[in-house]
Amino acid sequence: MGRSYRKIFYILIIVILLPVLFFTVYEISNVNQTEEVIENIYKNQLETIIFSLNQYTEDVISNWVNEVNTKYYVSGLDDLLKNKPGLTCIYIKKNTDSFDFYNNCDNSTIDISDIAIKNKEHIKKLYKLYKGKYRKIQPIEVRKTNKVVLFFLIDNIKKNENPLLVAFEIGSWDFIRNVLSPRIQATTQDQFIVSVYSSENNQLIYSSLNDTTYNESFLVKKNLWLLPGYEVGV
Repeated sequence: MGRSYRKIFYILIIVILLPVLFFTVYEISNVNQTEEVIENIYKNQLETIIFSLNQYTEDVISNWVNEVNTKYYVSGLDDLLKNKPGLTCIYIKKNTDSFDFYNNCDNSTIDISDIAIKNKEHIKKLYKLYKGKYRKIQPIEVRKTNKVVLFFLIDNIKKNENPLLVAFEIGSWDFIRNVLSPRIQATTQDQFIVSVYSSENNQLIYSSLNDTTYNESFLVKKNLWLLPGYEVGV
C-alpha cells in the first residue's frame, strides 16, 4: 500500500508540475521571440538613420553637380566653390584624348590626371550611363589623405561634342564636420550616439556625443556612399 500511495503521489506531482513546466518554457520562448523582434525593429531604425545620412550627402553633392552643370559656362569655376564646405577644388577635363584638366585650385596635393588614368574603367561607365540619360557620381578614395574625388559628367554647350568630365576634390573631414554633422544632430536629436570613422585607421572624425575620446561599440555600422573610406556607426 505504501508503494501505491507513493506512486500516486508522484503521478499527481507530475500531472501538476508538467503543465507549469510547459507554460514556463512557452513564456520564455515568447519573451525571447519578442526581444528578437524588438531588436530587429531597433536595428532597422538605426539603419534608417544611416540611410538618411547617406541620402542627405547624395542630395548635397547632387545639388553641387547640378550647379556646375547649369552655371559653369556663365560664372566659371571660382564662383562655384563658394559656400560649399569641403569642396576644395573643381577639375574640368580638357578637350583632348589625354586626362588633362583645368582647375581652380592653388594648393592641391593630389594628381588628378593619375587618379583618372587609374580609374578610367569607372570613367568609361560614366559616359555609357550618360548616353542612357543617367548622370552617375563616381566616388574615388584617395588613400593616405583625407580627400575623396568625385567624377561626373556635365552637358557640353557644343551639342555635337562629348559631355565634359568633371571632378570634385572633397576634403572629407571638412565635409563631415560642417555639412553632415548638423544633419546628424537634427536626425538623432540626442537619442542616439552617431559617429563617423575613417575605415583605414578607425580614427574618429565626428561624434554626436561631442566627446572624441569616447570609445563606443556600434550596433549598426555602414559605409558612406559618396565618401569611400568612411563609415557611420550608430
